Amino acid sequence: MRRPVKIVVWTLVFAASAGVGAYVASRTDPFPPGVTDPGARPTPTSAAPTSDAPPSPAARRWRFSARVTSVHELHVGGACRSDWDVQAVLHERPNGHLAGSALATLRPGAGCDFPTADVQSETIFVRIVGRIADREDPVQMVLHVRATGEWEPLGSKDLGAFLALLPDVEIRTSPGSSGSSTGQATDGNDGTYQVTWRPTVRCVAAC
Repeated sequence: MRRPVKIVVWTLVFAASAGVGAYVASRTDPFPPGVTDPGARPTPTSAAPTSDAPPSPAARRWRFSARVTSVHELHVGGACRSDWDVQAVLHERPNGHLAGSALATLRPGAGCDFPTADVQSETIFVRIVGRIADREDPVQMVLHVRATGEWEPLGSKDLGAFLALLPDVEIRTSPGSSGSSTGQATDGNDGTYQVTWRPTVRCVAAC
C-alpha cells in the first residue's frame, strides 16, 4: 500500500476511535457512587421555616418603656452607678409570646466615686422576650431581657450593673402598672450588683 493511502486510512481509524470514545464518555458518570463532583453546585433547597416568623399584621403590638437604675458596690469601697432609658416595641404572636429589640440609652449622672480610665457605655442594644401570662383585663406579662453583645462607643464598658444582672431579672408588668423589679447578686469579688427596673407598657396596635 502506498504511503499516502496508509496515512488516509490511519487518519480515518483515529477519527472513528475518537468518536466512539466521546459517545461512551457522554453516557458515563466520571465520578463513582459516593464521590462528589468538585465542580458541581448543590441543588437549591427551600429554607426550613423558623419559629421566629413575622407576626400577623393584625397581631397586637406593645410599647415598652423602662427607667433602669443600676449600681456596682465594690468591696474596697466606692461604687459605680448608671441610669438608663429603655425603649422597645413588643410584637405579640398568636401563642402569646412576646419579642422585640430594645435600645437602652444612658441618662446623665452615670459615673464612679473614684477616677477610672474606663469609658462608660452610652448605648446598649438588648432583646426583650416573654409571654402573656394572663389575658384577662388587665393583661399580665412576664418579660426577660437578653444582651445582644452590641454597645457604643466601641471599647466602652458598662460600669454599673445593667448588663451584669440581665439574666437574673424577671419583669412582671401590665398596662398601666407602675411597679418595679429589683435584682441583686455578688460580683464574685466580695462586691455587689443591684439593678431596679421601673417598666410601663401600653398597647399601640390591634388593641
